Amino acid sequence: MGKKNITIKELADILNVSISTVSKALNDSHEIGDKTKAKVKEVAALYNYRPNFIAKSLKNQTTKTIGVVVPDILNYFFVKVLYGIEKESRDRGYKVITCISHESLEIEVENVTTLTNGRVDGLLICPSEETQQTKNNGHLKELIDSSMPVITFDRTINALQCPSVISDDLEAARNATQHLISKGCKSIALFSAHGDLSVMQDRVKGYRSAMQENHLLDETHIFSFNDVAHAEASILEILKEHSLDAVLTIDELLSVKTIKMAQQLNLAIPKDFKVIGFSNGQISQEFHPSVSSVDQHAEEMGALAAGLLIDSIKNPEETTIESKVVKSSLVERDSS
Repeated sequence: MGKKNITIKELADILNVSISTVSKALNDSHEIGDKTKAKVKEVAALYNYRPNFIAKSLKNQTTKTIGVVVPDILNYFFVKVLYGIEKESRDRGYKVITCISHESLEIEVENVTTLTNGRVDGLLICPSEETQQTKNNGHLKELIDSSMPVITFDRTINALQCPSVISDDLEAARNATQHLISKGCKSIALFSAHGDLSVMQDRVKGYRSAMQENHLLDETHIFSFNDVAHAEASILEILKEHSLDAVLTIDELLSVKTIKMAQQLNLAIPKDFKVIGFSNGQISQEFHPSVSSVDQHAEEMGALAAGLLIDSIKNPEETTIESKVVKSSLVERDSS
């Protein structure tokens, strides 16, 4: 039985040839002899290698297009990231094709397959929640092994040898928690969700760090919600059962729902109860009272990621595997 999910690098090792030779042979390049092409294709078929993942953006076959995969298009943060990507790319003469994974590994793999089958010169991707949860990243590793420029943004996969552009989530959560402490808050809860995401894990660490430093940490005040969209009842019960004077939430929707439930309990905001959220979207600005929020500068993140990818496409030998960090800032509004 043939081996499943073999990478182009493994195929090259079996054949004792370079990755470039395998790629060119499978693409019927005139640079490769017929005998070598036949051998490569024979072994590729034996091992069930899927050529649609081969990076076809060779130097003489550029498309001047980059592919982007985001997990959620309804999230204000990703809308702003995409705006930054689109603007930077167009300013530098590149088009953008965007796909949405809907937090699904299967859809993400389909997206990547479609985009990289000769349509784009490089890929920007924010891995789906399921990808991070299952640690199944073979579809991305294969692209990287085949020399396709790939950059992850917002969420990272440490096992991948590719650049990333991220926010300082741990430091941002620590600073936001410290801000609440500086306002006199002592019983501060954390409302979390999507616990498998790297960004959420960092925010929890940041909250814990600030609370521990001030000898205020109470593990029973860390709450995780499976369904943020329908979390009101759970939030209401928490606020009834616990004497809290502040809450740090890991996203914008949770912060608004928390304030709504606090208002139902006639808690005066911010006098008796303070709330800080993440993302700093339009909801945070327009809601009443307006919501203090961590601004991750999503547009800047998108522009930086696009610029790095285009640089990598143009000068692959100068690409370095490192994380670029976009510093967050706290926007104080009426809720704190």
